[in-house]
Amino acid sequence: MPENNTQRWPAVDVLELVANLIATYSHIFEIYNENEVYIKWMQEEWWEEFEQRLSEMELLEEMIAETYRLRKTAMNVLKDLSPAYNHKRWCITKHLIGAYQYACELWDTDRDNEVYQQLVLDTTQLMYKALSQFMWVELATCWRCLSDSLEDKMNI
Repeated sequence: MPENNTQRWPAVDVLELVANLIATYSHIFEIYNENEVYIKWMQEEWWEEFEQRLSEMELLEEMIAETYRLRKTAMNVLKDLSPAYNHKRWCITKHLIGAYQYACELWDTDRDNEVYQQLVLDTTQLMYKALSQFMWVELATCWRCLSDSLEDKMNI
């Protein structure tokens, strides 16, 4: 187990990284799709803009691929942080991290909306529950608490 001088366990940071990469992927794809739709309706006289949009789409495709690769790498980091991960919970965990991210974004649209706020709170708890099942250990955001729990699980 790596030494950590902060109170925050790296898994919490990896969770946020995965969540934001999922959101980034989605936002890039929105722009990509917007360009795709626009190109289908373009007229011949707009050839210069057509070429610009095609060029932008190539860049967006590269960004989509890189974002996907980074998300997979981050998920593997999460897996490596666990002494014995439950591979059957991999996708559930990934999708709940995404759900958590989008619940946060929904709440950001209207911070006074109590339903949106409750969705964030409930989704967060569900995500942590899935992550705990994935990692075979009750997740604690405090490094020392989690370290103690892992040591107990490993009988160190």
